[in-house]
Order: sequence, then structure tokens, then C-alpha cells
Amino acid sequence: MGNVIRGELYVARFKKALWVVGAILLLQIVVFAYLANAIVYRTVDGPAVASVASSLEPANFGATVVGSLPMYAGPVLIIIGALIGVGDGKSGMTRTISTRLPSRWKLVVGRAGAAAVIVLILMAATFTVAYLCSLVTTAALDLDSTGPGVGDMAISFAYGSLIAYTWTAVGLGLGVVTRSLPLTIAIGLFWGLAAEQLLHGVTRIVADMAPISVLLISGSGAVLAEATGVPNGGLIVGAPDVGILPAVGVLIGWATLSLGIATILFRHRDVI
Repeated sequence: MGNVIRGELYVARFKKALWVVGAILLLQIVVFAYLANAIVYRTVDGPAVASVASSLEPANFGATVVGSLPMYAGPVLIIIGALIGVGDGKSGMTRTISTRLPSRWKLVVGRAGAAAVIVLILMAATFTVAYLCSLVTTAALDLDSTGPGVGDMAISFAYGSLIAYTWTAVGLGLGVVTRSLPLTIAIGLFWGLAAEQLLHGVTRIVADMAPISVLLISGSGAVLAEATGVPNGGLIVGAPDVGILPAVGVLIGWATLSLGIATILFRHRDVI
């Protein structure tokens, strides 16, 4: 299995689209989490400014990253998962590799392992960029430059990595199921940007549907983001009112279900 993971990581190095999409995620952090909030802090008065200032400070950079993941980072991470799962379909590489393995399931599990490594690297890069941005904005806006505690930073990194990997696993699973990169990206964009947000809105209007909110990736992600100190967990409608353990369970469940379906389906059908 280790050889399969190493092989998938080697192949991923040459997928330019992965580098581009990863750079887009970093750019989102820079623009939306820091540049836009810095402009708001400079130009808007009111009680909300204190919360904006807090999100820009180095002590809270980890929470700022985690708060960005439930909403607008989801579709980007789904695309990354799709690129890992089906990005080499037209080249015939999947067919070639699968015929050389004693069991097909090892290819899907190997790609899931490679995705975990890629997510950890991407999260490390994201946290680094966020910390540098917090230092720049703090200096420019004369804010508190106190750094974060090691424990808080570790928790934020763990929560952020779990949220990011869940979105990525869903993208990987969708890629295996659809065998189409464009279709997977379209589904991912629709689900991440529209469907989940619409369902959150419905659960706020219809009280009986409130439990559905935590069953969504963005809902459980918002619970973890709120636990790090992000107001409303980064969601406009607010985070679901549940504990951390149920939210973690939902995220692990989404990742396990996505990869499980992909593995079973890949074992029982022809490889194209």
C-alpha cells in the first residue's frame, strides 16, 4: 500500500491543475480572509469591527483559516479530490495501474492516502500564508501582534485538516463514481456553493428540519470553526447547536461513505 501512495504522490506532482487549484485556495485566504476584512476594518464603523480586527490578528490566524473552510473553500477542495480521483482518466493511467495491482481496491485506498498527504501539505501552506498575512495586516493596521498558543494552533490545524480532507474525499469519491472530471467539478460547485447553503437556510425557517444542518459538511465544519472562536462558525446562518464530537463523527462519516462507495464501485466495474 505504501508503494501505491508514493506512486500516486509522484503522479500528483506533475498534475499542473492541482498546483493551480491549490494556489486558488491560498489566494482565497489572502483576498477574502485578510484583504477584504482589512478594507472593512479601515472603512466601516460599528460593533462588528472588533470581531473583524480579532480575525486579522496573529493570535487567531488558525481560527480564521478554519472559519474559511466550511463555506467557500469546499468547492475548491472537491475539485482537488476530483483531480486525484479521476484527473488521469483520459491518459489511460488508471487502467494501466489497476491491472498491475492484485486488488483494485488498493488503488482507491492508495489515492485516498495520497489525498490525505496532499491535504496536510496544503493545510500547512494555508496556515503559513495566513500567519504571514496576519503579520502584515497587524503591522499595517496597528493591531495586537501577540502570537497564538501552540495548543490552540494545533487544534485549529487538526480541525482544518479534517474539514479539508472530508471535502477532498467527497470529490475523490464523486470522481470515481462519475468517471468525468467536468461532471464532478459541476456537481461539487453546485453542492458546495448552492445546495448546502440553501439547505442551511431552509433549516432556519423550518424548525423540524434543523437537525439536517449538522449532517451537512459545512454545518459540521462550522461547529468546529465556532469551537476555535469564529463567530457563527463562518456561516451566514450560524453554526448548528451541537457538540464537537457529533460534528467530527459526521465529517468522518462523509469521508468514509464517499471512499467506501468509490472503492466498492471501482472493484465491480470495468475501468475506462
